Amino acid sequence: MKMLSLAVLALGALALPGSGNALSVSVIFDPSRTMDLNWSEHVQAGLSLSLRGQDDIQVLDAVAYSGSQPLATVVADTGADVVITNVAEAGGALNGTDDGPLLINLSPDLNGSCDKRTVHLAGDVALGRLAALYMNSLNAQRTFAFVKQGEEGKQNLDDFQRAYTGGLGGAAFATPNQDDFNNEIAILRVTKADGAYFDLEGEALYGYLNAYAEGVIADDLKAVTTSEIDYDRLSNTTRSALSSVTLLSAWNPDTVDATKFKTAFNAWIGEDPSFAGLMGFEAGNLLVKAMKGTRETLFDNVVALSWQSPRGPVSFDAHGYAIVPVGAYGFTETALSLKGRISVAANHSCTPS
Repeated sequence: MKMLSLAVLALGALALPGSGNALSVSVIFDPSRTMDLNWSEHVQAGLSLSLRGQDDIQVLDAVAYSGSQPLATVVADTGADVVITNVAEAGGALNGTDDGPLLINLSPDLNGSCDKRTVHLAGDVALGRLAALYMNSLNAQRTFAFVKQGEEGKQNLDDFQRAYTGGLGGAAFATPNQDDFNNEIAILRVTKADGAYFDLEGEALYGYLNAYAEGVIADDLKAVTTSEIDYDRLSNTTRSALSSVTLLSAWNPDTVDATKFKTAFNAWIGEDPSFAGLMGFEAGNLLVKAMKGTRETLFDNVVALSWQSPRGPVSFDAHGYAIVPVGAYGFTETALSLKGRISVAANHSCTPS
């Protein structure tokens, strides 16, 4: 991958409210999060892409957070006006403090924060909850859930159960190396389910998809997945069966509506963007727009924003939590096609002040 050179990037002669004419930005990342080894590089690439051609925003060197000090201390030590981070406890890092930088939390782990200096840009993108909200919009009355074994699967199922307003006809976990899914397909029939939610990966995912296709399940079954599916691994029969399945995703770079950003990002660093890359791009965009605001603080300017990102229309509630557009995608023979979106507000405990 091309090495990034993050020097001083521009934002015109716009001033940070209450400060000088320049804005400094620091990225603090948790290197222990193995779910995305290129998190920091992708965030910085997205940030650079959104800020190129501007003046007076200085992007400082990224800081790896070890957890040996309180995050608030590390944030303060950067001396930056804005800190962008994915550290899980970022939500509460600035609670109880009266001054300091604007903190842009890119982690989808929404640990509660109601302070007026933390913005939660990823929004509430818990996969199970997203699937449940979409099922609710379809008025599905009885759904069978099938998820991967392990903590992630348990969390997805728990999130689904808490948000789903219909009846759960059953739930199961894919066992390690499972290759027989006849029982799961039979459950869909026996329970007379009108909905199916699955989130699987690896061989279990493709085994289940093949069984789903071969099972000739009723066309009126509302099937929703949050799995990442590689088209190249599917037979023509299985691809055809996916016409009855909807993919729910906070953002997917392989769809037509994401093409422009994907092309620009790939040209920038030679890789397709991950969700982290999108978050970095959005963080730069919102700073550019917020600097043009007329409100008293940068936080107030940010939460007043509503704009079109590569994932769709994004806005914020009064407490700095993004209201995100979750895409519902339909499978075609060659690509994913956007069927529609649902607007998802964050589930937090903040109350009006």
